[in-house]
Amino acid sequence: MRVAYITMQFPTRVETFAIGDVRLLHQKGVEVEVFSLRSPESDVDELTTKEGLKNVPVDQPTTSVVALLGRMFSKPGRSANLLRWIVQSNVKKPAHLIKSLALAPRASEVFDRIQADPPDVVHVYWGHLPSMVGYLVQLLLPEVRTTISLAAYDLRMEYGGSRSVALNAERVRTLCASNVDHIVSAFGVDPSNIEVIFDGVDLDRRPPTEPKESGKIVTIGRLKKPKNTHSVLSAFALVLAEQPHATLTLLGDGPEREALQRQAQDLRISQAVNFRGLVGHEEVLAELGSSEVFLFLSDSGSERLPNVVKEAMLARSVVVSSRTKGIEELIPSQDVGYVVDAYDIEAAANATICALKGGAESDDMRTRAESFVTNHFSRETLIDNYIEMWDDIVARRIA
Repeated sequence: MRVAYITMQFPTRVETFAIGDVRLLHQKGVEVEVFSLRSPESDVDELTTKEGLKNVPVDQPTTSVVALLGRMFSKPGRSANLLRWIVQSNVKKPAHLIKSLALAPRASEVFDRIQADPPDVVHVYWGHLPSMVGYLVQLLLPEVRTTISLAAYDLRMEYGGSRSVALNAERVRTLCASNVDHIVSAFGVDPSNIEVIFDGVDLDRRPPTEPKESGKIVTIGRLKKPKNTHSVLSAFALVLAEQPHATLTLLGDGPEREALQRQAQDLRISQAVNFRGLVGHEEVLAELGSSEVFLFLSDSGSERLPNVVKEAMLARSVVVSSRTKGIEELIPSQDVGYVVDAYDIEAAANATICALKGGAESDDMRTRAESFVTNHFSRETLIDNYIEMWDDIVARRIA
């Protein structure tokens, strides 16, 4: 089976799910090719080698904007149709309209590549701007099956063109059951056409779980306001007053870093806080493996079963997580972790203290959490669900 992935940028360090999916699909014998709408990052060659993607074909933008425009308008009928669809779909959202028009020439080029050698399935990995390619495929290559993912940011964004592509797709994939009602109400998709496939973790890249550093707490995320790291610092100040040996390691960088460092000074906890900045995935796993507690208080509406929470559970770090969308599908009870409101500083601190003082009870929680992720969020198992979904729609087309 041949599958074309349509995404924004690939590979990139922030696309860990896409990288893992594509790598495993290739390993399982699926002929997968990735089409990226945006130019690659400067370290693309290093990342490609590091992530084992050297044998996966990736189509990157290489043509100048002028050349792309010329190529696009060499087919005036198709171009007029695409532009009309873009305007009609995004007329009430000027920002989406501008971004769509800017990337339309590249989307048209991607369609040309697909049309020249059609795959069995085109998978619109991000259900926003890549929908432009999905629209052209559905319009002009009806023999090619299309699927689209509406998962987190792309679901909240409600890109105008996503609706028509989702309605005409063979399947709409989402990453948690709690998204289904939103997809039905906002996009009009029949719930029977929605496939819930979690984002999985690589069990063969399991984080080291020993030795744990006594009192070590880790948090991970972009240092920006929706990630609510300032609440993590406030909660840690309460923890430190109770557990003077505790430490907090922050992995990630962003525009709030200086403000957060000042907050740590104001709270007089700087001596116990380590701002590591951006680190590689191996270091992330090592930090999680040596931590006793993972404290995650994001208030971002785009959080959907965060991967760092899964990795922390797999690393046998007791998780204290904010109540984000769908979190009950990942932490269904206090048997496997603590769930608190994002801004309930006292509850977050109390849960963290309980985890640090829990002894055998915390160890049992770690064991149950590790087993839960292993049993429900194995990337290999979930990729098999993707393949089964695509096999089914291809078989129905042939029939």
